[in-house]
Amino acid sequence: MVTARTTRFERLGIDVWERRRPRAAAARAGAAEPAPSRATGPPSAGAGRPDAKTPPPRPARATAALVAERLRIHCYCCGDVFLAIGEDAMPHRRFLLDVAAAVAGTAGAERRELVFAWPQPGAPADGHERAWRAFFLRQMERCARAILAGAKPATLLGHPLPDANGPLGSHFYLTPQVPGGPGKERLWQQLLAWLADSRDGAPADG
Repeated sequence: MVTARTTRFERLGIDVWERRRPRAAAARAGAAEPAPSRATGPPSAGAGRPDAKTPPPRPARATAALVAERLRIHCYCCGDVFLAIGEDAMPHRRFLLDVAAAVAGTAGAERRELVFAWPQPGAPADGHERAWRAFFLRQMERCARAILAGAKPATLLGHPLPDANGPLGSHFYLTPQVPGGPGKERLWQQLLAWLADSRDGAPADG
């Protein structure tokens, strides 16, 4: 029989001798006691929640970094004619300058050179069209006519890319290729007709 004293000693960690019970009584006591349950490990994280699932990792947010288009447009003010040359037309720069000087009637006169380069510090990567248009309109405040040579000077102003020389809005477009003998004569006739149409001082468009 466990006494209060025995219980107190056991709580203090002191072994207490007890008289052994008869075998029959011990057997009856053992039969009445339930068998100890098998020890199990700690419950899993989803125990008790059969429908619990580990959520899949969220996909990394796609970041579409805008890459600035690199371009250079070489520009010349020849008298009252503004000449813009794209990089695809630069191999024929001398011929194009001669055309601009002939149109302006300033052959051999001093010309002013400018370069529109992109990207520009502090400007948005996709702002090249707006920047070129603003640059172009500033130059047209001092020039009466514009000749656009090559793809970029024209398309950045919103024009479809022409496949031949000729008027483009109120401007004149020149392909990157230099025409042959008969082609040069035809080009000159086109330029004269364009000059005649533009003498009324119509404002330059974008």
